[in-house]
Amino acid sequence: MILITLNGEKVGVSPGTTLGQLLESMHEPHAPDKIVEVNRQFIHSKNYAGCILRENDVVEVIYLCFGG
Repeated sequence: MILITLNGEKVGVSPGTTLGQLLESMHEPHAPDKIVEVNRQFIHSKNYAGCILRENDVVEVIYLCFGG
């Protein structure tokens, strides 16, 4: 098990876990109203499957609000 920080909380994930797998486990759909950062770098949704999480990575899922 490796430790990452997800939205400010320490979370354990299996070694080799991808960002896509993490988001699926959170039941997060691929949607245009969210931005995902790993270590303060934006990750495009097409790269979720190839982004392997490492010990002490910091993942932030940021939800955008649209309206008038």
